[in-house]
Amino acid sequence: MTLTAEDLQRATQAKSDQLNSCDILGGSLVAKILDVKSGSSEQPVIIVIDSWPQPWKPSKTSLRVLCACWGNDPQQWIGRYAVLFCDETVKFGGEAIGGIRTSHLSHISGTKRVAVNITRGKKGIQTIEPYYPQEEAAPAVPDPVFWPDDAFAKQLSAAQAKLDSGEITPEQVIARLEKKAQLTVGQKARIKVSEIAELDPADEFGEAPAWPDDGPLAE
Repeated sequence: MTLTAEDLQRATQAKSDQLNSCDILGGSLVAKILDVKSGSSEQPVIIVIDSWPQPWKPSKTSLRVLCACWGNDPQQWIGRYAVLFCDETVKFGGEAIGGIRTSHLSHISGTKRVAVNITRGKKGIQTIEPYYPQEEAAPAVPDPVFWPDDAFAKQLSAAQAKLDSGEITPEQVIARLEKKAQLTVGQKARIKVSEIAELDPADEFGEAPAWPDDGPLAE
């Protein structure tokens, strides 16, 4: 009979009435919270989860993280998800014996940074990332809205005289237009001083010649 990862996890499971850090040494555990109950004076909160037969009894550090991210009403936590992992740097009695920490939580709008106690008298920052359950899609990133070419052409036509006179620059036109919608690379390339406006015959060819008094175009 083939030994599966689940079989191996059950074989290494500690004989205990709770989830222990050594139970998840091999990787993180995604836990959906099914219930939150009162515990003992030493472990005041018992969290029943769907992915482990024994409950999670969070430490004070983990409880502070949950409260900071989810609020102080534990009944509101039910149905939410926490991703738990074994943090091997957690110390007890001066020795690093490992402890359960939270890396991700559902129902948070973005990354959270929570101040927690590292050791007695020393604080640190624990970073919590958002977790999106499979049945919940991550927030969709909206597609950029670009200027329709006909509307862009009208805007450019209205601004061209000021561009040619030097009253405004192409960069200023781009910045103003992109307050309403994005410009394509091609549209940005079209925002420039007219070639005729750039041509100064006196600069390029010397003084411009005068029309002859008796030529064919003379009045």
